[in-house]
Amino acid sequence: DLSHYFRVVNNNKWRILSLSVVITLLVTLIVLSMSPIYQASSSLLIENEETNIVSIEQVYGLDASKKEYYETQYEILKSRHIAAKVIDKLNLNENPTFTRYLDQEPSVLDTLKDNVRNLLTFLPRQNATSPSDTEIAERRRDALISIFSKNLSISPVQSTQVVKIAYTSESPALAAKISNTVADVYIENYLEAKFEMTSKATSWLNESLAGLREKLERSEQKLAEFYEREQLVDLDGVVGLAAEELQGLSEQLLEAENRLKQTQIIYKQVQGFNGDPADLADMPAVQNHPSIQNVKSAELEAQRNVSELSEVYGPKHQKMISANAELASVKQTLINQVRSLISGINSEYRQAESQVNSLRISVDKAKDEDRKLTTLESKRKILQREVETNQQLYDSFFTRLQETNEVDGFETANARILDKATVPTKPLKPKKGLILSATFILSVGFGI
Repeated sequence: DLSHYFRVVNNNKWRILSLSVVITLLVTLIVLSMSPIYQASSSLLIENEETNIVSIEQVYGLDASKKEYYETQYEILKSRHIAAKVIDKLNLNENPTFTRYLDQEPSVLDTLKDNVRNLLTFLPRQNATSPSDTEIAERRRDALISIFSKNLSISPVQSTQVVKIAYTSESPALAAKISNTVADVYIENYLEAKFEMTSKATSWLNESLAGLREKLERSEQKLAEFYEREQLVDLDGVVGLAAEELQGLSEQLLEAENRLKQTQIIYKQVQGFNGDPADLADMPAVQNHPSIQNVKSAELEAQRNVSELSEVYGPKHQKMISANAELASVKQTLINQVRSLISGINSEYRQAESQVNSLRISVDKAKDEDRKLTTLESKRKILQREVETNQQLYDSFFTRLQETNEVDGFETANARILDKATVPTKPLKPKKGLILSATFILSVGFGI
């Protein structure tokens, strides 16, 4: 029956109310003794593209257009390296807000653990050695960085390039200063890293450039020594002239060989005939000769004259004697012409043969010279190509060095502060009103 419960609560309302007030007062005392924690937040805009003074993208290794780039920047903001720089810049190792955590006594739990370990003597123990001052300082610094990182919050704003840098501390002024300093140190760290990469790139390019310069000078020296050793001035022109000379000699040799073949046919026909020289006149090769054709025409004319006169006069007639004498003279002329022609054929054949042999020797010499010049041209091209390649490499590295030197001193940050953190006026925790209200309501419920 609910009415029964209401009567019981109504009869004990003052006792319930008193219990609630007492519990609330106790919680109030506890809450008031708690140190308020403040949070200050600054906004940082991370640019996806930096201003390019010149084209020197190879010096830096991150692509600012990818998601991984921003995630990398968030991790850098949370890194112990940035934390250590902020601690050094603000001298937080001397700030009481931090040092009191380092100098506090061991907790009850730690003390209990040590006592139990001392009682259990059968457990293996490590030989305790006193840490050096350097080790103590490193442990203290690591603990300080851990405390710092624990209170630092990096929160990227969704679908933007903005990131919130929040820091919680008992000191509102210190929280704001640390939040702003983290943003400043991040930008300074980026510029320092950029400057360091540029310096390394410049150093590497200088070393590489020196090596390339020596390599270029050696290749140029080799090319100069090649020209001096071979006594060359214009190898391209010499090679061209040699090629033209070889072509000309080859054409002359071809013509001479054709003439020799034609002459050789007549020569072999003449050499193979052992009969009367007059009978050679009937050979096609001899008969077609112009001088022989003229004498043959004269012989035919003389024979016709003798034949006509023999029908009228006797053999002892003066006209017949003269006609026969003329015919004999023409025949002797024919024989002499044939003999002269044979001698000319022999001479022409020997001359053609000698010309062919001479041209063959000249062509062989021209070929040897062409091969020699071709070999020299190949060597020259190899040396020239080496010089050109080294020159291109040297020019490329020199240009890159100039670009790197221009970048040096013109570093631009990849981020800028949108909103600086201000000193908070209201603590982040404890939320006293909420705690007391919840305590009162819960105590009333407990009392009922």
